[in-house]
Amino acid sequence: MKFTKTLKSMAFAAVLSMGLGGVASANTVIFDDAIAPALPSTITLKFRNYDMGTVYNYSGGATLEDTGNAANANDINNPLNITQQAIGAQVGSGGLEDTWGIADVRELFMPSNADDPVWSSGDLDRELTIMFYNAVDFITSTDGTSQYTSSKGMIIDIYESDSVVGAYDSSGGSANRTGLDSYNTVTDGTLVLRLMSEAGHLGASTVNPGGLDSEVITAFNPTASGEAGEGQGFFSVVGGAWANAFDSDIFAPAAQGYNAADIKIQFTTFSTTTADWLVSSEDPATGYVVPLPGAASMGFGLMGLVGLARKRRSA
Repeated sequence: MKFTKTLKSMAFAAVLSMGLGGVASANTVIFDDAIAPALPSTITLKFRNYDMGTVYNYSGGATLEDTGNAANANDINNPLNITQQAIGAQVGSGGLEDTWGIADVRELFMPSNADDPVWSSGDLDRELTIMFYNAVDFITSTDGTSQYTSSKGMIIDIYESDSVVGAYDSSGGSANRTGLDSYNTVTDGTLVLRLMSEAGHLGASTVNPGGLDSEVITAFNPTASGEAGEGQGFFSVVGGAWANAFDSDIFAPAAQGYNAADIKIQFTTFSTTTADWLVSSEDPATGYVVPLPGAASMGFGLMGLVGLARKRRSA
């Protein structure tokens, strides 16, 4: 039986909960002109994404996991259990990727005007683009119909850039990837947010075979038409020009010894015929903007852009 690993696609039917300071970034136009004037406020972002994923073959059993020995019959990295590695995958901090992709933000909505966006892609001659990468699967199981996968190590980078020069373009597929964290027309602007997936927020269940170790979980039905997958994950803000505003630790972990998280993402995936992308989606993401104590005196200098160091662990 063959299944396609559903992407931690940034097709987010997502919930982003974040603490946002009350001062604007000196580095970005969208925050200054579209977001800051309406704070404090919730904010909804509409994304469109494309992504790649590994295709699994369950000949090794109904559960495949990282045993540390790829020669094991039920090891997730056993070549016999992999029909196709994610196209264009690169080696990240946890090994060869199982998920990566790109997205762009189409619109931003705020409650002051729920029907009309406060910003749309191209307004102010600006765009917001996203690259997600570095994610590896460590366990996957099937009930004969759907595939349930737990992953870790996902990084999401969000950029603001000029929408006139070098505008976002997904038509090149994997050919336009230029590095682990770089893609033509996506990563050529100012990094406004870097997010890193966090463990300790998702309890063990049928849809989460990895339990508390899971950082992103997905359920995928390869035979479904139209909507074929869904999932969720928790993330911490670790860098970018908007980092001080969005670093809220609003989500407490489900157990001691894990980090609090700033953002919760829920997403839905669909099949696509664009270039060589595996799936795509277009869904809203909602953020809860909560000013932090003393935020008015905070600066917004670009931070955390070097390395992938995690925030300090909770006591």
